[in-house]
Amino acid sequence: MHLYEQLWSEGQYRRAWSLYLASPEWRIRHGECLGRHAWCQRCHRYRASQAHHVTYARRFHERPDDLLALCHECHRRTHGVHSRGRARHHHGSGSEQMHLPFRCSPSESVAEDDQATSP
Repeated sequence: MHLYEQLWSEGQYRRAWSLYLASPEWRIRHGECLGRHAWCQRCHRYRASQAHHVTYARRFHERPDDLLALCHECHRRTHGVHSRGRARHHHGSGSEQMHLPFRCSPSESVAEDDQATSP
């Protein structure tokens, strides 16, 4: 068991996640994801630079289809981060699917994005 898996099981989630994202295992998975998809899988306009978890069901043991290659803006908006850096959405227990409920365009404002995701 890796240290980050042990820390996660002990409830030290932030520390475990930080260690995982700095690990060789994550660097390999991240690189493979971006190697498969050079362009953002959401907007298809910008180069992908970040791997986004579609599901956390296999946390630390992701399969290729568990990750989406996204540009910085689409990844930021997928996590619902306002321009002030506050998250709008919580990821829950970790096994659910993550959705991309917005239209990606650098010219869209956060207010338009809020309207598209409100019930």
